[in-house]
Amino acid sequence: MSDVVFREMDETSRVPAVRLEVDFTRAATPPEERYKALVVGQMLAAGSATEGDVDLVDDDDKPDALYGSGSPLALALKAYRKVYKGSELYGLPLDDAAAGVQATGNILFAGTATATHTLTVRVNDQKIQVRVDSGDAAADVATAVVAASTTALMGDLEVTTAVNGVTAEQVDITAKNDGPHGNFILIRCEYSLAGAGITDTVTALSAGATEPDIDDVNEQYLEDDYDQIVPCMYADTNLDEGLHTDLAVLQGPMTQNPALGFSCSPDTYANSATLSADVNSPYVLIGWSEKFPVAPYKVAAMIAAAEARHCQSQPNAPLDGVELPGVPPPFDEKDYPSHEQLNNCLYNGLTPLHVDKAGTVRITRDIVSYQTNAQSVADGRYLDRGPIRAMWHVRRYIVAHLTSVYSDPKDRLIDNTKLRAIEALVVGDLYVLEVKSIVRNVDDYKDLVKAEESETEGRVVISIPTDIVPGLHQLFGQVQKQ
Repeated sequence: MSDVVFREMDETSRVPAVRLEVDFTRAATPPEERYKALVVGQMLAAGSATEGDVDLVDDDDKPDALYGSGSPLALALKAYRKVYKGSELYGLPLDDAAAGVQATGNILFAGTATATHTLTVRVNDQKIQVRVDSGDAAADVATAVVAASTTALMGDLEVTTAVNGVTAEQVDITAKNDGPHGNFILIRCEYSLAGAGITDTVTALSAGATEPDIDDVNEQYLEDDYDQIVPCMYADTNLDEGLHTDLAVLQGPMTQNPALGFSCSPDTYANSATLSADVNSPYVLIGWSEKFPVAPYKVAAMIAAAEARHCQSQPNAPLDGVELPGVPPPFDEKDYPSHEQLNNCLYNGLTPLHVDKAGTVRITRDIVSYQTNAQSVADGRYLDRGPIRAMWHVRRYIVAHLTSVYSDPKDRLIDNTKLRAIEALVVGDLYVLEVKSIVRNVDDYKDLVKAEESETEGRVVISIPTDIVPGLHQLFGQVQKQ
C-alpha cells in the first residue's frame, strides 16, 4: 500500500491520465526571522500621534512628526533605526503621567570674556555651541546659549532652556517630559580656551518623578506578535508587575508568541542591581549606563536593534563587544566602568556598557535580569539572552513543520506509524538546526525524542531534548615557556 496521502487529487476518477500533485507540506522551511519591534514611551503635545495608537515607523522623519522632537519615544525610535533599519518597527505613545513632574536644573555663568572662544554646553549626547566674543558678559553668554538651543538643529535636545527671569546670567533647564529619567540628563560646559574669563556653575537636573503606566497600553502588544518590546521607562512597577508579567504570558505554550523586553537603568550600580533583582525576569534585559551621557531609553533601543541586526538568523549569537554608534563615553575617564564593576553587573542581572581603548562604547555581554528562582535560590538556568532566543527558535521551527505536515484531516489519525513519523520529523528538524549551529550533539539524544499517545484521547505528547550551542564569551589559555 502506498504511503502517499493526496490532498487535492480526485482519487475517484477512472479517466486515464498522468496527474501529479504538488505538495509543499513536507518541506522543512524555517520561518523567516525578521524581527517586529515595538517601542513604548512618552510623546510631546507637538506630535501628531494619539496616545495608545500603534504607528509604523518606516522612515527617519516619522518619529519627530508623530511624537515630537526630543520626546523619549522619538529619540528611542531614532536610536533603534541608527543601529538597524531592517526590523518592522512600531511606536506606541503615552502621555506624561497625570502626577508626573519634570526635572529641572540650571547653569549660572559668571565673569567677562577676556578672549574670543567657543563654549560647548553638552546635554547628554547633544552639543549646544556658541561663540563667545572678548568683552561678552555672563548675561550675554546665557542669552546666546538659549538662542542656540532653540534652533531647528537642536530638535533632539531632551530639555528646554530659558534665561532666568530674575538672574540674567542663569540658564534654566527643564526636561521636556515628566519622569525620573530627566534626573539623569547630564550637563557640562566646555571651553575651547581655558581661563578666558567666563566660568559656570551647573546645578544638575533633579526632582523629576513618576513614569506613565505601561499597563495602560499593554493590550496593544498582548494582542500582536512582537519579537522585541522596548519601554522608555525603568521603574520596577513597569518592568516587573507590567512587562515581565505580560511577557511570561506571551512566551507560554498556549500563546507561543515570545518577545524580549529591553530596558536600561542610568542609576547607580546599587540602585540598578536592586531594580534587576526586583524584576528578576528571563524575558527582560536591563542595561546599565550610569555616568554615560545618553538617555537610558536610547541605550535600550540600541541594544534591541543590535540584537535584530546580528541575531535574527543566529538567535544564540552573543552581542559581546557590539558597538553602540554615537553613544559617547562618560565625560570623565575616571567614570568609565571598571572590570570589577562590569563583573558585578554580570552577576546581578545587568547588561553593562564598556569603553574600549579607542573610546568606543560597546555592549559588554547581553544577559537577562533573572537571578533567583521562586524559592529565592540562585539559579543559573537563564543567564545569556542568546540561549533563550534559541529555544524559542527551535520551538517555532518544529511547530511550523508539524503544523504544515499534519494540516490535512487524512494525516490526523493516531497510530504507531504516525508516532514514529512524528519522531522522525522532529529528529530531522534537530539535524537541520544543528547545521545552523543552533543546537548540537543531536546524535547523543536523538533516541530520546519520543512521541507517545496521551491518556487524553486524541492527544500526542512529544518529548524533545535540546542542547543549545552556547555563545563564546571567554578564551582562557596559558603561554608556556619551553
